[in-house]
Amino acid sequence: MGSMTFGRAGVVLGGAVAAIAVASAASAETVIFNYVVTNTSNSVQTFTIFGTMLVAPIAGPTTMSGSITGTVTDLNGNGAEVTSDPFGVDSIYTAIVDGTDEVRYLMTDFSFEANGPFLSGTGGPQAFSNEAGPAGGVAISIAIRLEFTLTPGDSASFTSIFTIVPAPAALAVLGLGVVGLGRRRRN
Repeated sequence: MGSMTFGRAGVVLGGAVAAIAVASAASAETVIFNYVVTNTSNSVQTFTIFGTMLVAPIAGPTTMSGSITGTVTDLNGNGAEVTSDPFGVDSIYTAIVDGTDEVRYLMTDFSFEANGPFLSGTGGPQAFSNEAGPAGGVAISIAIRLEFTLTPGDSASFTSIFTIVPAPAALAVLGLGVVGLGRRRRN
């Protein structure tokens, strides 16, 4: 089950969190986060948006992958810009495990803009793949936090994903254990 938390006065928010649990011998957990924000205020605003998914525990070690891409659209004809928050977190994308463990960042010290009235511009994609994840595994949740500033009267959208799975070495040990049990039963 996915959930979203957000808050800001003077904005129109729309988005979705999709939670995908892959059923197999190796449990993989994935959160996909698609979001659109429109800054309806008269000043630059900072947005912090979470997409969180409760997961079945995954024993460590783990590997993780993720990505983000974004678009900014100039809705008022005076240019549009998205930047990583210069006063707080310096990355737009943060992958989080168990509510507090920040494990990966993307779009660090990053900005992108729409170059011309009523146009759109893109940022990314940026990605990481099959990197070492938390050695202790995952106990309760995985999440994506998006934090950025957006110029007044403009819109930004993001598509992001975060996946965590047991590390291949752990799966190999599990497989050897299963093979060993099979041989033991035949004797």
